[in-house]
Amino acid sequence: MYESLAVAARLAGDTVTDALARRIQQRERETAEKVFALLPVVAARSYERVVGKIPTIENAGMRG
Repeated sequence: MYESLAVAARLAGDTVTDALARRIQQRERETAEKVFALLPVVAARSYERVVGKIPTIENAGMRG
């Protein structure tokens, strides 16, 4: 999302806004990576609560 702002700022010669947009973009990327890493655990816990059993890779049709 901040890519467009950074490019427009750079084209306009606004190095301050360009740098700010890049910093925000990097922080969002880092946050997304942290959240993404938690998804498998959260999904498995949710599955266990709903279905009442712990999912395994074998019964999920997934390969390790």
